[in-house]
Order: sequence, then structure tokens, then C-alpha cells
Amino acid sequence: MKKLVLLVTMLFVVYYARANQADFLFQPESSVPEFGRPYKAKINKSFSKTLKVKVFPHTLKSDWVHGKPDDPTTVTFSGKAIQLKGSLFNKVTLSLRNQKLFAQTDTGEKFQITRAFLKSESPIKIERKNNLKKSHSYNGFLEVLVKDNKIYVVNHLNIEEYLKGVVPKESVDTWPIDALKAQAVAARSYAYYHLLTSTGKFYDVDDTARYQVYAGESAQTDSTNQAIEETRGEVLINDDSVIVAFFHAYSGGRTDSALNIFGNHVDYCLPKDEIFSRDDLKKELSPKSHWIVEWTTEPLTHSKFLSKLKNYRELSATLKNFSPINEFKIAAKDYNRSFNSVKTLVVRQNKNEAQIDFKLVRKAIGWSEFPSYHFRISSNRPERITFSGSGWGHHVGLSQWGAFMMAKNFGKTYTEILNHYYSNVSIEKF
Repeated sequence: MKKLVLLVTMLFVVYYARANQADFLFQPESSVPEFGRPYKAKINKSFSKTLKVKVFPHTLKSDWVHGKPDDPTTVTFSGKAIQLKGSLFNKVTLSLRNQKLFAQTDTGEKFQITRAFLKSESPIKIERKNNLKKSHSYNGFLEVLVKDNKIYVVNHLNIEEYLKGVVPKESVDTWPIDALKAQAVAARSYAYYHLLTSTGKFYDVDDTARYQVYAGESAQTDSTNQAIEETRGEVLINDDSVIVAFFHAYSGGRTDSALNIFGNHVDYCLPKDEIFSRDDLKKELSPKSHWIVEWTTEPLTHSKFLSKLKNYRELSATLKNFSPINEFKIAAKDYNRSFNSVKTLVVRQNKNEAQIDFKLVRKAIGWSEFPSYHFRISSNRPERITFSGSGWGHHVGLSQWGAFMMAKNFGKTYTEILNHYYSNVSIEKF
């Protein structure tokens, strides 16, 4: 009996620890379509289900998944029997010199190529010169091309295979299966939207937080693969169109509308209350992760706060007559009443007054300081200002921790979870 109790205790500790890795494992929010693009895409069932994913180079400065920016002039591929130009190799290094691409293989062969397609019966690993620890392996085939004096690698693969490298990076594999299935359907819908609205670039999506984090075959787990297989082909439909299935880590207690956050009315993304309390979620988290629920910034000096606002490109003109070294006042002008959060900040200095939208405040200060858009001024002293807020991410669409709670503590199925967070949708097989 003691052994059984010990085993159960150990399993709980492992589960608790794994569940609380979420603040390190997944990207807190999906990206938003570029300005002017539609928020849903008409179904075309004859459309190819092969997705083109740019996997090299990585250039996001704060891309915690992929580490430092890659050296775009050299890349190494390793695996078993990699096919290139009719021959088989276990390792190939490509280097760019004087805008020409040269290959060197493990067999000692050297030759020039203009474009390449690498295939193998097994996954092919991309060894990143600056990021060996961030090297991943990929199924499908890899296209290599040169543009703008850089080497680019694009992974071509079926969407279902693509999802196997996405869902583990956008959720936690120890979560209940219905939470994972909800994430799989949302991620599949998001991928199909981008496939159907691809603008003719040489890739449809990349593998970073610009779209959805994707780490290839290296990321796969049994539970997330199961979630993908059990929902195979299922997408979220609104008005005979695949939706952009926005998702975020946690709403803070109530999701927001796409209109309030993105500036566009989207009838499938309307505010929804979570069915659990913040305290309920805190009980599932280690104390160090409670910031996912409620957070507070470090005190910012007024001068540093104004400097960050002025340095943000969308606010530079608005604040051009303000000086960070002179005294000024900051206050909340109005509120998003449903969330008890700031809607507009007002900055006053001498005869100058500027009104700053809450979304621009978060963008200017940075996501690491402001985990979400729902915030308020918690302390405003003569020299320093402190903000507090709730939630993690943009608050729109599926709440990932909400899905976890609904599945684990309320026994909700993935269809119930999806129909809670998305309005006016049906789930159909593509």
C-alpha cells in the first residue's frame, strides 16, 4: 500500500511539474493576419493539403524557441540516406559564397547547386551553426533556395504531419486529451487558413511565433499525436469558411472580442466568461507561475516609461513634443469596463496632451513586461509607475489554460471547449 501511495504521489508530482512547464513550453498567443487580409477563407476541398513551412533561417530577436539568429550563409543537413542530385549522403553542408551555393558531403564530394530538394526515408536534421542545441529534425522534404544573398530552407509536408510538430509547442503533452484535441483543431484551422490565403510567397508559414511554433519531428509526443489523429481533418467553419482560430494562453477570466483587440469585428470571436475562477487556476499552478493569472510589472521610472513610448514607431509622432527629462503626468482616461482595465492612457506635459490606446502601450513597453492587454495602473508615484494585469496573451479565441481547466475539472469534451470559446462555428472535416 505504501508503494502504491508513493507511486501515485510521484506521478502527481511529475504531472504537476510538467503542467507548470507551460510558461516555458508554448507560445502565449497566435499571430494576427496582416493588415487588409480577411479573417476567414472559403473552403476549397480540392486545394493541396501540402504546407510549405520556412524553417531556416530564424531571425526573430526574441524567439525563445530557436535561440540566436541563424547564420544564413551556411547550413548542415544530417540523416540516413539523404537524396540530393541522384546520390545518397548522410551529411551535407551548404555554403553561400559570392551568391553561389556550394555543397560538401560526408563522402568528400564538392559541387555547386542553384536549388536543391533533399529527401530521405527518415527525418532530416538541420544543424544550425549558431544554435546546435536548437537543431530539429523534419519529415517531408526540404527545399533549399537562395534569395537576397541568404540560404532559405522550406519544409514541404502534409498539414496533419505539420501539426505533430506544432501542438506539442502550443500546449503541454500531459494535459487532458480533450484539451489537446481542442488545440489540434484550432491549430489545424489556423494552418488551413494560411494555406488557403497564401500570397504567392515561396512559403505559406514559418516555424516561429509569427505564425505557430513548429519544431518538426523532434517535438512529437504520443499524446499530442493521438489528439491530432483523433481529430484528423477537423477544422472550425463559419459561413462556409475556415476561420483564423485565434488562441492565447489565458484570458484573465473573460476573453475579449477581436474588435476590441484587433480593430476588426469577427463574429466568431466574441467575449466569453471562463467557467472557473482565477483562484481555481492558481491551484493548478506552482506559485512561480501565478503570473499567468495575475501579474505586476517592476516599477518603471516615468522617464523610462515615456522613452519607451516615444521610441515605438507608431507613437513617435504623437509624442514628438514630449521630453522624458521634464516632469509630466500619466493617468487612465477611460476603461474597458468588462475587464476593469485601462482603455486609454493620457500623458500631459506643460500644454501638451497625448492619448495612448491600451494596445499601443503593451506593444511599446514590450510583451515581457506586459504579458497581456488587460492592465491597470496599480501605483503612480511622482517618479515611478507600476502596472498590474491579468491573463497571458491577446485574450481572443481559445484560452489554452481554459481548455485545460474545462477538460480536467469539468469533464468537457473538445467540441464543448471549442464551442464555448468560438461563436457561430461548426466543426467539419476538411
